[in-house]
Amino acid sequence: MNIFLEKEEYIYLKEYIVHHSLFGSSVYGCENHESDLDIMCFLNENALQNNIFENQHQLQYYCEESNIDYIFTTFKQFFNNILKGDTTINFEILVDEYFSNIDITLFIDYKLLMCYLGLAKRDSKSGELFHAKRGVEMAKLLKYCYDEKLNNKQTRKTITDLYNTFNELKENSKKLNSSDIFKEAVDLQKEIKNAPKYKVNKIGEKEQYSIWKTITDKPELNSIMQKIIESNFNVIKY
Repeated sequence: MNIFLEKEEYIYLKEYIVHHSLFGSSVYGCENHESDLDIMCFLNENALQNNIFENQHQLQYYCEESNIDYIFTTFKQFFNNILKGDTTINFEILVDEYFSNIDITLFIDYKLLMCYLGLAKRDSKSGELFHAKRGVEMAKLLKYCYDEKLNNKQTRKTITDLYNTFNELKENSKKLNSSDIFKEAVDLQKEIKNAPKYKVNKIGEKEQYSIWKTITDKPELNSIMQKIIESNFNVIKY
């Protein structure tokens, strides 16, 4: 769940942005003239310290003038929300070239797969059939990457290749059947629940250090950000 901001709050936070990544339809290649632009904005950790906004929820501001949806997060919060299975958006942002040195396969686990399928079931009930089917296809693909033990580079290419099919999927979304998608999601959930291997935690202390070193080596982040990130990673719970 995101917390929605007023314009004044957006103006305050944008001064702390250290990196941004696109996500949504523009990344999938299926945007149209009515589509908004979705941007994940990464904040310097100082932006939310001793502040009313400091919590586990990401922050959102929609700018009507430019038709842009801004999501605000910190790096710590961003990774924490992936590990908790709270969102699929954050995982897909990891495909961004900015995060290319992070082993994306470490984040493919039970919680992520169930998050995709849970959202697919929800979207199939609400009539959002493109999003529902997209969620099922992502879960199937990530399960395949996990089962076949694909490495970071192979997994990223496989995900990108799937993105390239989403435009056609969206164009043919009227042919989709909500009951079929719901059943497909339920069946896949049952299969995953019955396989203990998906519940194995693949991110230990060594992987934690590697991830944060990759992020803090980025020139866009200042020394304060580096110190905060390096000292705060160990508060993440699994």
